[in-house]
Formats: sequence, C-alpha cells, structure tokens
Amino acid sequence: MAILAVLMSDSGDEVAPDRLNRGLPAGYTYLLQLVAHDCVQSPTPFWALPGAQAQARNGRIARLRLDTLYGGGPAACPFAYAPDDPRDTARTRLRLGPMRGKAGVGRADGAQRDIARAAVPFPAGSTPKPVKASSELKAEPPFGDPLIADPRNEDNALLAQMTALFHLLHNTIAETIGMPKVTGGVSTEAPADTERRFACARAATTMIYRHILRQDLLPRLLHPEVEKVYREGGAAALLDRDEAGSGAWRPDVATYERGRVSIPLEFSHGAARFAHAMVRPHYATGDGFPRQPFREALLKTSARQPAMMPLSAGWILRWANFFPIGTPALPAPALNFSRRIMPLYSGELRMETLFQPAVPGAPAGLAFQDLISAVVSGIWSVAPLIVAVRERIKRRGWKVDPFDTSPLTAEAAREAAIILWLRECGGAAVPAEDLAQIARDPPLPFYVQFEAMHDLGGERLGVLGSILMAEVLYGAMLDDRLPGERRDGTLRDGLARLATEMQLPGRFDGVPEIGDMAAMIEFIADRNGLREACPNFL
Repeated sequence: MAILAVLMSDSGDEVAPDRLNRGLPAGYTYLLQLVAHDCVQSPTPFWALPGAQAQARNGRIARLRLDTLYGGGPAACPFAYAPDDPRDTARTRLRLGPMRGKAGVGRADGAQRDIARAAVPFPAGSTPKPVKASSELKAEPPFGDPLIADPRNEDNALLAQMTALFHLLHNTIAETIGMPKVTGGVSTEAPADTERRFACARAATTMIYRHILRQDLLPRLLHPEVEKVYREGGAAALLDRDEAGSGAWRPDVATYERGRVSIPLEFSHGAARFAHAMVRPHYATGDGFPRQPFREALLKTSARQPAMMPLSAGWILRWANFFPIGTPALPAPALNFSRRIMPLYSGELRMETLFQPAVPGAPAGLAFQDLISAVVSGIWSVAPLIVAVRERIKRRGWKVDPFDTSPLTAEAAREAAIILWLRECGGAAVPAEDLAQIARDPPLPFYVQFEAMHDLGGERLGVLGSILMAEVLYGAMLDDRLPGERRDGTLRDGLARLATEMQLPGRFDGVPEIGDMAAMIEFIADRNGLREACPNFL
C-alpha cells in the first residue's frame, strides 16, 4: 500500500489542461463530500481502529435525508438552529453566521454568508494581544465552535461554504412557507403548527436536494449505460447486504429487504473515495482575490485556526466560479473545473500535519489512508466483486450488461493495464512482483479511480464504480421516499403534493423547477436579494 500511495501522488502545483474535467465543475467535488456525510457517519477512521469491522458503526440512521445538516432537529441540536422570535420560543431555521468584517479587523460583523460559529473565551487571566497573520488580525476571542449538526461539514472552507449554501436554501424555503407572527417578542403560532411548518420546510429542502442528485449530479458522474438503467428502470439493490448488517455485500441473497439503512463498506471505503482525486491544488474563490491554495482551505476551520474565524471575504465563494451559472446580464466568470477522476491525488492532500501516516513508516497523505482503510475494512476484492455484480445483473434481467463495454472486464487485460500505468507513473524501479501483486488485487478505491481514467478518460466513473455509487444513492431515494415524492415527475408536482399532505396547500406555487445546482443557487439569490451582493454571490 505504501508503494501504491507514493505512485498515486501528484507533485504538481498546477493542473494540466488535459487533466481538467470540463463536465464536472469544482463545486460538485464538495457537493459529493456533503452527500458522503449524508450517508455515512463514522467519526473514527478504520485505519485507526484495531478490529475495525467489529468496532466501527455507521451512525447515520437515514440516507439522503440531509441528516448531516438537520441532525436530530431543533430539540436535539438547538445550537444548529436560529430563534424564530426575540424570546426564542421556537427554532425552525438553520443558523448562518457573519463573515469576517473589514480587512484586517478581527471581528465578525459582515454579511450572513458563513456557517455560524460560537466564540470561545480565553482562559481567565489570559488576554493575548492581536497578532497579524496573512494580513488579517486574529479574532479575540477565537471562534472555535462551529454551530452545525455535523462538524465534519467544516473539514475545509469550501465544504463549510457548501453547508452554508444549503442552510440558506432551507431558510429560503421556510420563509416561502411563511414565518409566524410575533407579538411582544413572542411567536403566536401553536406548537403543532410550528412542528408542521419545520417538517414541511425540511422535506421540501430535501426533495430539492434529491432532485438535483437525480437530474444533475448523477447524470454528470455515472457511466451513461449504468445511469440510464437506474434512472429509467428504477433499479436498485443489485447486491444485498448480509444478515449481520456489517455493510459488506454478498451475491447469494435473492431478495432485498426494503427500508434497510446499512451502507455497504464497498461504498463508504471503496467507491465513494474517488472524489478525493477531484480536489484541485488551487481555486479561484471570487472576484478581486487571487487563486487560493487548497491547503489554506484545509486550515481555515474552527478546529485548526479558531482565531482566524469566521471566514473573510476571500473565502466567501462566488458560486459562479464553482457551478455553470450565467445570464445575459451577468457573464459567467472563469469556472473552476475539477480534476479528472484518476488515481492521482493533489499534493495538497499530503500535508503531514493534517494527514499523518496511518501506520509507522507509511507515507503521509490521504491516498495511503484511503488505501489502508479499504484493506482493514475487509471489503470485497475487485475480481470477485465484478463476477458477483455480473451474476446479479444477469439474474435481474438487465437488457445490457455494461461490463461488456469495459476493456478492464477481462482479468488478464485488467492486470496488464494496471501494471503499464504503474510503470509509467514511476513504478519502473519497483520490483516486478510488487507491481504484479497490486495488479492482481488492486485496492477498491484505487481501482474505481483507475477504471474511470482508463475507460472514460476520467470524465465519469467506470462501470463498477458507477454501480457501487448508484446502488446506494438511487437505493436510498427509492427505499425511503419523502412525503409527496415520486421517482418520476417534476419537482413542482412533488412539492405541491408535499404541501397538500402537510396541510399547507399552495405554499410552494412560486418555487421554480429546480433541476440543477445552478438553478438552486439562482433561486436563493433571487429570493434573498443576493444578485448584487458584496462579495459576489453569483
């Protein structure tokens, strides 16, 4: 694993034009991270646990219901919610926080464009003076506690901004439904009506999110043949989880139990790791700011740099730099594209201070952590997994076996292609037997990235990676439907059914058909007066 991790390291500070994925703008990298957190919550990495399979548990009890944003709701996670009235008698909106104020001033007094954070007072008797760092003054006291339901959603500044964006979507929907009247600083709304209003806003926000996954993210990401089968046929649960619920797949179970929420380890510790290869070394975050190194995005968090929080204007994203947004009145700025999906990790993901060696003597970096986690989790090897998937495809009667389109399906061709790539990436000096061992039994995270690169030039996932992702994501949406949700039909129809079922008819009549991230962002901008915001929102 150490040899392979080193070969997967990309030392360049720039992304060559032929390694940019013009079908996947960079915003989808961080949408994918949010989706992964919405499916899996395992705070301790597998590589850090002895007997990982026995000890690790997925704390996410529902999939693709935005539990990663909502937590247990206002009663269980009150810190993530803003009061509806001055007396704080109800909370139905997700918190937002101010950005850093004027340049060089260590205070939080800017527009509500960041996640919310709480200040952590200095210990008694400690009154340090402001210290300049990166041309900004450190805050006094530091803002060290993120007020969000899932602290992982502040793993980096870009993900924190994605989280703030979805908080803003929820609040926009809540205000579309209607906020309660307030008299004397107290809401006059009955508690049951407050509960219904919040539940409706949450379901509508989640329905928009799922619609974007179906209509925007997955069509951009999945192998075309696989995406077509799942979208048109509603296929899911091609493979079934074992009786013990460990999350591993086995090919000999004939039926699928509806409503199960376990996430296969082949998803969480295999296929879903592909997005790490999409991370760029630099991003253009907004007008008037230089390209920002991703290493700084990793450091700009409440845990790592509390005295530099909240985020300053240079880290408040102009969303048209991350998603294809443009109107005749507002020409789109230069768009950040993600890196193509291939087994090469940006040098930013090798910072030893953040990605320490998983075992003594191992290389630092996220690549090795991904590889060793797959190994210790005990997930399927690639060769038998492909055989198992193809057997299930045949039994389920798919009209087309998408593996027939992949040159890597044949075992000999797969091994030869992997060895050739390893040699080209600097493995010529590696003993031939070590290269052969990697090729015979490639770790699943590596293979999913290699398959995408080899078969589709890194623009989309290959067949196996697509099926592993589609199984979980489409399966979640089919198994655990929202009120009013249908697999087909328009978003507006679904929202109308939801409003009727929640006894709030007509509340979403003015919500447009939001089919992609660009439309969602423009909807938020229009409802919140953000088209002329400073710093730029669009």
